[in-house]
Amino acid sequence: LVTGYDNLWGAGELRLRKFDGEGFDNPARYTTGKTCVAHGTAISIPMTPNSPMPQNVGILKATAWWYDHRHDAALSVDNDRVRLEVLKGAASIVTDNGTDNKARVSVDTLVAGQYYYLRMTGTQVTSDVEGCGTDSTMVYWAYYWEDTARDDGDQSDYARPE
Repeated sequence: LVTGYDNLWGAGELRLRKFDGEGFDNPARYTTGKTCVAHGTAISIPMTPNSPMPQNVGILKATAWWYDHRHDAALSVDNDRVRLEVLKGAASIVTDNGTDNKARVSVDTLVAGQYYYLRMTGTQVTSDVEGCGTDSTMVYWAYYWEDTARDDGDQSDYARPE
C-alpha cells in the first residue's frame, strides 16, 4: 500500500526490525514526535533537516495518528481529520486524506539532493480537550527512510528489502 491501512493486514506484516545501525541499511533516518494540529492549519516537519536526501535512499515511510477523547463518552461525533503528506521541496508527492484517526504514506521514488517534508493539515478538527486548545488535536507521527540494498553488515540475513 502507498497510503492508508489495509482492513486485513493493517500497516503490513510485522518484521521486527531494529531502528538502529544493525536494523537499517545506511544511509537511514528514523524519527518520532508529536505536535498540535489545528483546524485549517498545516504543520511541516523536515525529514532531511540538515542536508538534502542522500544518494541510495530507496524507501520513505511515514505515519501519523491522533485520538479524540469524545469517543470515550460514547458521543456520536465525526473523527477529527488530519491529512498526511510527503513533500519534495514544495510539491506534494503522496497524500493520505482518509477519514480515520490514522494515516500512512510511502514513497519509493526518492530523489537525491532534494529536501523532503512531512506535512499534517487539520481538515476537520473540532477537539477542544486534547491539550492543544480549541479546534486542535495532538498528532503523533513517525517516519523513516533508508537505503534498500541491504549491503551493510549482515542485514541481508534477516532484513528483507521493502
